[in-house]
Amino acid sequence: HNLTLDALGLKGCTLYYRRRDVDMPLTPMLVDTEEKLGKARQIRQKVLENFQKKYLFRFEPCSIPEELILKDGHLSGMRFRRTLIDGESLIPADDTFDVNSTMIVSSIGSIPEQIPGIPTVNGVFRIKSAQSCQIHGLYNVFAVGNAVTGKGNINESVRHGREITEMIMENFLDWHQEDYENWHRQTSVKVKQHMNEIIEVIERQKFLPESVIQGILQRVESLQEKAGYSGDFVQWIKDHTPPRLENMIE
Repeated sequence: HNLTLDALGLKGCTLYYRRRDVDMPLTPMLVDTEEKLGKARQIRQKVLENFQKKYLFRFEPCSIPEELILKDGHLSGMRFRRTLIDGESLIPADDTFDVNSTMIVSSIGSIPEQIPGIPTVNGVFRIKSAQSCQIHGLYNVFAVGNAVTGKGNINESVRHGREITEMIMENFLDWHQEDYENWHRQTSVKVKQHMNEIIEVIERQKFLPESVIQGILQRVESLQEKAGYSGDFVQWIKDHTPPRLENMIE
């Protein structure tokens, strides 16, 4: 329609982020070496630049919300505090700045909600050490994932949660792999003992007539053919996975 942003009066929004663009969790790739970390940072910057061009927003790094600004009982802006990056630590700086806006959208991020009795530092739960993730001052309370890492990346949180859980089981609960295997064997025996009862319950259930079931299966197959699905899920995912940016950047 030959319209422009200026003609529409649109200014676009601004994304305020507590860290830098290179710190944003925009790629699932591992960063366990300096080389991988450098490549991941390049990808993060590139992805963010592409998003800004496509969705027309601005980016403001190293900013955390301080407080709402109200005027006559209505929202008129937000006060932000600058942050300093020291390795993995996020340190609030002394200077603040105000942003005027009548609309603020808060993302559901990785900074945990404050809980009375749980100490925090720099927006995340305060822990005794990164190895144990014990909550500072509490012997039997642990935290995993975003609550201590401050990173909004699901893969990293899952991996962190698994590592800390295994550590808790071995070092604090004295629960080892062989204990799980013994428990699993005992549980399997109990399940087999009740298998006949389970089968009897299933046999008493009233199922759909065979003609109805076949009709459903034929309908599913028809929809799969319409979508180009061959029946091989692994191959279908492989054929339809879009190229990943980390594989395109040398």
